[in-house]
Amino acid sequence: MVPSQIARDALEQRGWSVFPLDPDKRPLPLGTSYPDGTPKRLGWKMHQTRCASLKEIQYWERRYAPQL
Repeated sequence: MVPSQIARDALEQRGWSVFPLDPDKRPLPLGTSYPDGTPKRLGWKMHQTRCASLKEIQYWERRYAPQL
């Protein structure tokens, strides 16, 4: 089973909040950087208080599939 399917199952079957992380368990980089060279990362603060929607998970799957 691929990670995105696991995420969808966790949301739909268990009601768990899910969020994509990189191998270091940090939010995924967006592909751009701050002036000091630090990579900008996917925001996660809103997902501390609400679950991602199925549409968000599907978007993450399309946008970040190579990294998931």
